[in-house]
Amino acid sequence: MISHKQVEKQLIPILRPLLVLTAEELNTYQLRRANQNQSLPDSGGYSVIQCESTNEIGQGELGDYVEDVGFRFKTDLRAEITIQTFDDEAILRANKLRMQLRNPLILATLAENGFSYVDCNQLVDLTAIRDESYEERSSVTIMFNIMDGDFSADSEVPPEDLGKAGTAQFFNVDPINSVTVEQYRLGAEDPYTITPINQE
Repeated sequence: MISHKQVEKQLIPILRPLLVLTAEELNTYQLRRANQNQSLPDSGGYSVIQCESTNEIGQGELGDYVEDVGFRFKTDLRAEITIQTFDDEAILRANKLRMQLRNPLILATLAENGFSYVDCNQLVDLTAIRDESYEERSSVTIMFNIMDGDFSADSEVPPEDLGKAGTAQFFNVDPINSVTVEQYRLGAEDPYTITPINQE
């Protein structure tokens, strides 16, 4: 299953450079996960990423059985990712991000990591007073399709990779129910009729 935290961590190194305006910012500008107990940067702006939702698209697909692991399983999800930016050039940064998401090189990098760009909504200007002056703020929501599962995998996912886009999923069933699942996968007329394994 997809983890919102893992999705955010996967997207940060891809999206952070798209928010940078100068070469000097390339190694210092921060794109951080939302709702973290971290202090704000001493100077300059920053952006926050949050995976708001992941919803299944259609039905999942059942693959081959891997002995002692289970049936490979794959599903497609639609993820909504919100990027909020806080600094004197918040709107400019958000517009740059939206434009760069149509760059073929960026799209290819996203695809290699299991993300397919779908759309980006209109930028929202959230400029507000902070302390005694205005702070420019912007928000934009990006939609990606995410592949959850890998039909080439032969083993369970390592614990540190659980929840990442494109990682393997296995559907574990007990021996009797596995007969039902296999009949369903092969298109049996009545896949819900279970034939006991020890009887003809």
